Amino acid sequence: MDGSLSPDRHPARIVVIDDDCDILAYLVALLARHGFRCVAFLRPDEALEYIRAHPVSVVLSDIFMPEVDGIQLISEIKDCSPEAVVIGLSGYNQTYLRCMQALGAFACIAKPIDPAVLIETIEQCLECGATEGR
Repeated sequence: MDGSLSPDRHPARIVVIDDDCDILAYLVALLARHGFRCVAFLRPDEALEYIRAHPVSVVLSDIFMPEVDGIQLISEIKDCSPEAVVIGLSGYNQTYLRCMQALGAFACIAKPIDPAVLIETIEQCLECGATEGR
């Protein structure tokens, strides 16, 4: 699923990864309403292939997916794109979300997703300068 969007008020590239089609479509629509450009993937392996080949500012990803766990995913994203900021999403317990932050995620957000919290977190990622110009 390719959710590339433009024009936008935010030049940053955002990769969205979730194995749930409905959640993925919701996230793409939410980001589009706020002017973010994004590319969406149902499969983490396809997302990683894209991240390896393209500059990415933010990766917004479900943590529990059949093909890969959060620890492996964050590690692989950081290996192939160290400048990318990772935001983890999960409907599971808060302890696991905190562990993802300790392993390199900028933030972790519990599902169901509060749209205001998600947009604010992405804005913080971009404002901190870590992703500017990418």
